[in-house]
Amino acid sequence: MDALLSLRGRSGQQVRLQHVRGHVGEVGNEGADALAVRGTRLHEVDEPDWDTLRLRLDEEPEPQGGGIADREVADANVSVSHP
Repeated sequence: MDALLSLRGRSGQQVRLQHVRGHVGEVGNEGADALAVRGTRLHEVDEPDWDTLRLRLDEEPEPQGGGIADREVADANVSVSHP
């Protein structure tokens, strides 16, 4: 953070940081916060090998008949399971 502020200062920009209390009392945001905290308690899962998945999708033949809608469904069919 210090390096970024120094860089801005050298370029003549003034930066002022101000704490802003975020979305307290907003029902949707409170729910999102609760879900985010809950997510931090989940077990870690291995990151999928996205390059291999993309290669596999690129090697699949294009679907016959439905065009782009079928391809979107095929792309959406990749899932990650949690233990």
